[in-house]
Amino acid sequence: MTHQDVIKLLELQRAVKELPSRYGFANLADFIRALEEFNRADGATARGTKRTTAATESTAVAPEAPTQAATERAKGKRLTEDDRVKILKLVDAGQTSAEIAEAMKCSVATVQNVKKKEGKTKPRRKTPAPESTYQDQS
Repeated sequence: MTHQDVIKLLELQRAVKELPSRYGFANLADFIRALEEFNRADGATARGTKRTTAATESTAVAPEAPTQAATERAKGKRLTEDDRVKILKLVDAGQTSAEIAEAMKCSVATVQNVKKKEGKTKPRRKTPAPESTYQDQS
């Protein structure tokens, strides 16, 4: 491999890393999921078991469109750092986890996990051990 080949590979790697942000995606994983969804639009199943043998008619890149992250979160999507910051602001504002989860379109458990990671949860109350109902019969 020549020096020029290495430079071409590095340029290609940089270009691939820039693709998600260029088309409005938060990260490479979201971009790849969108590509997979686009691929499924031609009749393929979710796991790609049914594949078409015909080549696609156009290799042109689709025009930029608002991503789902711009509108609202979809089920199963990961929180972005901005989402975590919003959750913490709502916690500081005094909203309950259920209210925050509804506003952020995520589960209560997700909100609790963010709170726990940031140390915003209350410690458990120590409850006294129940007294034994066992009576000594001697």
